Amino acid sequence: MKIAMIGPNNVGKSAIVVRYVMHLYFDKYDPTIEDAYRVDIRMNNTNHSVNIFDIGADIMKYKDIIEQCDGFICVYSATSSDSYRQLDEMIHQLYAIKSRDNIKLVIVGNKNDLYSEIMVNNMYGYTLAQKYGTAYIAVSAKMNSNIDDVYNHILKKCV
Repeated sequence: MKIAMIGPNNVGKSAIVVRYVMHLYFDKYDPTIEDAYRVDIRMNNTNHSVNIFDIGADIMKYKDIIEQCDGFICVYSATSSDSYRQLDEMIHQLYAIKSRDNIKLVIVGNKNDLYSEIMVNNMYGYTLAQKYGTAYIAVSAKMNSNIDDVYNHILKKCV
C-alpha cells in the first residue's frame, strides 16, 4: 500500500509522518524534497506494508509517485490561510493526475496546538473535506494529537 503526503511547504507533513512512523517530533524545519518511509501495520487481521511518500509542494513534479499511490493525506497549517488555499489548489492538481474514482484522501489541519496563532478554524477544514467527500481531522504533530487517527482513517479507506 502506498500513501502520499500532499500539502504546501511548512505545514508539518514531515512532522506528521515522523511522529507516526518513529514516534518522534523535531522542532527544526527542514524543507523536504522527497522522503519515503515504510511501516508494517496489522489491520482486519491482515499484515500490510505501507510506504509513505513525503513529497515536496510541487506535486506535478511527483506525478509518477502520485499515480502509484492508493491514498493521500492532504495537509494544511491551521496557522496559515495561504496554506489552506494552496492545499485546495493542490487537490485540484491531484485530480488532474488521477481519476476522481481512484482518489482516497483525508484533509488534515496541523498545528492546532498553536492556539494564539490559528488563522484557519476547524470549520474551514470540514468545509474542504465536504467539498471532496472525505473526512477532516485536526491534529498537532508536536503534541501527538490525532496522528494515529489520520493514518487509521486513510488506511481503512485503502484496504
